[in-house]
Amino acid sequence: MGHVEATSTQLAWEQPGGPVRVRPLGPYIGAEVRGLNLAHLDDSTVTTVREELARHAVLMFPEQDLTPDHLLALAHHFGAIEHERFIPKLDGHPGVHLLRGISKTKLTTQNLIWHVDHSYKEHPLAIAALYALDVPPAGGDTLFASMSAAYDGLSDRMKTYLEGLTAVHDVMAYGMRSGLFNSADARAAIARMPPPAEHPLVCMHPASGRKILFVNESWTTSVVGLDPDESRAILDYLFAHATRPEYQFRLRWTKGSVCLWDNCAVQHRGIPDYDGLRLMHRIAVTGTWRPGA
Repeated sequence: MGHVEATSTQLAWEQPGGPVRVRPLGPYIGAEVRGLNLAHLDDSTVTTVREELARHAVLMFPEQDLTPDHLLALAHHFGAIEHERFIPKLDGHPGVHLLRGISKTKLTTQNLIWHVDHSYKEHPLAIAALYALDVPPAGGDTLFASMSAAYDGLSDRMKTYLEGLTAVHDVMAYGMRSGLFNSADARAAIARMPPPAEHPLVCMHPASGRKILFVNESWTTSVVGLDPDESRAILDYLFAHATRPEYQFRLRWTKGSVCLWDNCAVQHRGIPDYDGLRLMHRIAVTGTWRPGA
């Protein structure tokens, strides 16, 4: 996930159906993959996709035609299916979740501020994907930010200071902000969630081996061992630094596109700036990496 020159030059590999082209879309993360049908992947192709995902962190596959079963098969290539408690499920297809629209006025699971999926668990999600069934004529983009670029952009003195510090990641932070506790079912679901997790502020990414800044505004609540005011000052700085525009990639959705991202390498957030229909299917793969291990 180091710096990638975003030029018109296309990387390519051959497969039986023809060449697959990979075009970088951002300076640090993000690439478009054309010529690959995600409904028909063999082991060799999955290995190559893994390599490109480690290189670019976020992959966009336009012009796909996938059923829910295709999505489940895609996820199974990368690991065990994750079942999300707070997103509606697609009937008859456990593991496929339905994202329909985004509230502009109330915080929901679809318009969270910057976050890493399930960083509040001992093992955050490994990989997630969205498949765009319908998109609005304008708006509704998704932003991603590179956590390795964010770490690299810190001063040497700040890097030294952060080494060895850990932070608390707590799912309850979302419940408090969103008003989710107003629902008895949601309160019961949150009560079954694991206790807060502690993760180092600086971690080694399991695939790339690069150091990453592992914080996010949705779930990271405090730095262990610091006074509350000190903790808040450090976290506010890191939240702003990690999502600076130069570390970001903005994904503009098209109908039939699939976005696959490395959840341990990036933060992301959806932008609720649109009217009309935005309908997506979501799948995700459970993680085995424990940050800092």
